[in-house]
Amino acid sequence: MGIKTVAQHKGYAAEEAVARHLIENGFKIIARNYIVFGGELDIVAIRSSLLVFVEVKYRCSVQMPIEYLIPSKKQRSVAFAARCFMAQYAQSAHMDCRFDVAIIVGAGARDQKLTYIPNAFCAQ
Repeated sequence: MGIKTVAQHKGYAAEEAVARHLIENGFKIIARNYIVFGGELDIVAIRSSLLVFVEVKYRCSVQMPIEYLIPSKKQRSVAFAARCFMAQYAQSAHMDCRFDVAIIVGAGARDQKLTYIPNAFCAQ
């Protein structure tokens, strides 16, 4: 992955932190940065019969309400990408799925706090 800007580097570092959190909690990462025309999935993880689509957000400070971080248009594009992913991932037919949001807040690596919100939104 070619990281070009400071923002891209911070976003990648946030995704790495969330991936570690998921692995520590028994998930297996099966895809990262899955892109289709009309949507993107930051992280796709699996644990048992649960398929989780995780939207990762990084902010230096001020934590905003979820409806501002992940507006309905973004929720629809994530849900669309999830449907595309599930169409390609045959095992997903027998799995429950959910949409989680992980928010990393903090300017420096030592000051960062992870807030993980399972079932943050529903597919629209």
